[in-house]
Amino acid sequence: MPPAVSVVYLGPGLAHSGLDTGQIGLINAAPVLAMLLVSLLVRRLADRAPDWRQVVVLGTWLLRCRHLACVGPKVSGQF
Repeated sequence: MPPAVSVVYLGPGLAHSGLDTGQIGLINAAPVLAMLLVSLLVRRLADRAPDWRQVVVLGTWLLRCRHLACVGPKVSGQF
């Protein structure tokens, strides 16, 4: 699903599943929090590493794969 479509329809879909607004807000904020924490970790590792470019490249790939950690198994059902 394209990101723009998931952003628009994720909230109503989760509300239809029975989640309240606070829980939906936490779900929407989780990817941003993960990106922030991984970027802080990469920055600290790059500062300590002798070759910081390899650490930055590895961190970039971790950020690109963050959806694997933030998005669980696909929910079946109709939204």
